[in-house]
Amino acid sequence: MRGPTVAQLMTRGPVTVRPDTPVKAIVVLLVEREIGAVAVLDDSGSPVGVVAEGDLIPRREKRRRHRRPSEPAVVRTAADLMTTPVDTITADVSYAAAARELCRTGRRRLFVTDDENRLIGVLSRGDLLRLYDRTDEDVRANVLHEVFERTLWADLRDVHVAVVDGLVTLEGHLDRESEVEIAGRLTAAVPGVVAVRNKLRYLSGRASAS
Repeated sequence: MRGPTVAQLMTRGPVTVRPDTPVKAIVVLLVEREIGAVAVLDDSGSPVGVVAEGDLIPRREKRRRHRRPSEPAVVRTAADLMTTPVDTITADVSYAAAARELCRTGRRRLFVTDDENRLIGVLSRGDLLRLYDRTDEDVRANVLHEVFERTLWADLRDVHVAVVDGLVTLEGHLDRESEVEIAGRLTAAVPGVVAVRNKLRYLSGRASAS
């Protein structure tokens, strides 16, 4: 059970600019669209940089005073201001892998590219958090279907799943000890699950160690 992919969570058609887009126009875009950053694209549609709202606040003046010799003295366009390289990810990556990448880089967003490195979407931390904005009943139905019915082929009459504020309690029995362990592990990976109490037993009658 792999879970949702980046393609299912990302925002399609992100706002973009060109390297020669004036800084003032970028400010207007960020304010009007209520977004935190724009990708800078080259002629082929590939992201070559990012301009975030943090790049536009007054601390820019401090950066000018301490700029590297290669940096422009006057910032006029996206090319003068953008951050490179761009943190990208492909649409087929799992949400768990995307979350790990966001944590590793410390970024607030990842830009999604296709096989030819053209921009097709953007995935933010907020997009990932929406996975957890689910009702307990939705989570319960997902666990029953994805974990027990689809993956373990269990008889749903033999298991009981209760969900309260994202805490999942598993009770009942399965055929093998290994299935009990798998059920707990897969349930923990279901979007919206905060924690798992695995009280399942296998047919010999011994309780799981969870």
